[in-house]
Amino acid sequence: MPGALSVRRPRREGTPLADPAYSYRVGWLKEARTWDSVRRSAVADGLRAVLGAPDFSPNESRRRYRLPALDESLHAGASLVALQEVLVALETER
Repeated sequence: MPGALSVRRPRREGTPLADPAYSYRVGWLKEARTWDSVRRSAVADGLRAVLGAPDFSPNESRRRYRLPALDESLHAGASLVALQEVLVALETER
């Protein structure tokens, strides 16, 4: 129905919440597929440095990490882990 407002139904008791890691992977997959191999490689290199830092935490919601090869935004640790998984999958897909 055009112009209709969508109504969000309340979650039923006992229904599990969506997995944030899954949502992150889907989002990153859509974006990373638009990048050329040079950009993917640069982002992967930056990810190795951030994910390998001693103070790295794969938190789901607190945006603490910046990856200049990616953009100027801050990202949650779990989001960057998901991005790394996506880049590995795209590389092995070739």
